[in-house]
Amino acid sequence: MAPLDRTPPRAALVSLLLLLACSRAAPGAGEGDAPSTPPGEATVAGPLQATLTTDRETYGPGDPVTFTLRVENVGEGALALEFRSGQRYDFVVEDDGGAEVWRWGAEMGFIQVLGTERLEAGGELTYRERLGAGLPAGRYTARGVLTSSSHPVGDETVLEVR
Repeated sequence: MAPLDRTPPRAALVSLLLLLACSRAAPGAGEGDAPSTPPGEATVAGPLQATLTTDRETYGPGDPVTFTLRVENVGEGALALEFRSGQRYDFVVEDDGGAEVWRWGAEMGFIQVLGTERLEAGGELTYRERLGAGLPAGRYTARGVLTSSSHPVGDETVLEVR
C-alpha cells in the first residue's frame, strides 16, 4: 500500500487563504464619517449631500423609529462610490451622554469584498431602516452615514422619547 499524501490540494489551499483574507473585520462605519451638523440641516461633503430624517419628531417609550438617509449627488458629474464591504450605509443612535445604544449594522453580516457603485449627477440613494424595539424615555442623537471609503458623508438628528 502506498503512503498517503498529506499535502492538501492546491484548490483547498487557495480557498483557505481566500477565506482567511475575507474574514478580516471591515473598518467600522464610523471611520471617516462626515462632521456633525445641526439637526435638520443636510450635510454636504464635496458633491454629495446627506439628509437624515425620522418618521416623527417625538416618540413614546418603546415606539418603533424609522430612519431614512437620503444621499444626493449635487455635483456636475457622475461619482464612483467605493466601499470596503457589502455594507453601504449605517444608522447609529447615541444617548444624551454619547453612549451608543443601537447600531443597525451591528445586527447584520456583510460580505467582505470591495465594491463600487456609480451615482449620476442629480441621482440619489435612499436607505430606510426601522428600530423596532424603540427606546426608553430620553433625548438621543441619531446618525445616518454612507459607508463609502471614497465619499463618506452623513447627517444627524435629535430624537425625543417622552
